Amino acid sequence: MSLSFRALDLNLLKVFEALMTEGSVTRAANALRMTQPAVSNALARLRDALGDPLFVRAGTGIRPTQRAVVLWEPIGEALESVRGALDEQVFDPARAQTEFSLSMSDYVSSLVMPNLLDHLGRVSPKSRVHTVPNTVVEIADQLEDNRVDCVLSVYVNEAQQPAAIRSRSLWTVDYACFMRRGHPLAAQKRLSTRTF
Repeated sequence: MSLSFRALDLNLLKVFEALMTEGSVTRAANALRMTQPAVSNALARLRDALGDPLFVRAGTGIRPTQRAVVLWEPIGEALESVRGALDEQVFDPARAQTEFSLSMSDYVSSLVMPNLLDHLGRVSPKSRVHTVPNTVVEIADQLEDNRVDCVLSVYVNEAQQPAAIRSRSLWTVDYACFMRRGHPLAAQKRLSTRTF
């Protein structure tokens, strides 16, 4: 049985969602702040419109029919999409489908990306990260012309940094110099760049 989209009362989809998530007409009514007869009436209209029982009694609750299960994923995603469009103030990383463009060198990438991707996979599995290589002279340009969202760099000359760009130090890197035993510089605990 085919049904025209125009013929369906879209408010019934909220009832369908509540019945799927709550597994009970009573709990769905409570979640929707409706009376139980009103939810039962909405379910009867859904059944009539879609030509399927959609839910059958199971113990003290209800269980979806095969048709309801097939409909659930696209309807659930559509309702979430509508909510997201109407509620722009709320950012939910678990549902976000954002692509982040990060600029970094191969060296920084080797340090950052394994943990970053692991973290994003847990908290924002639908997000994507795109990396772009950089050199020190490209950093400001990449940000100013919106080629990237963020730059991770080993070195930034703050004196040459445009006022619109903000930066912060994430970590410091210590270097070690290895030399033969008895070398004249071996007794020094720290070497200046000039001495090195």
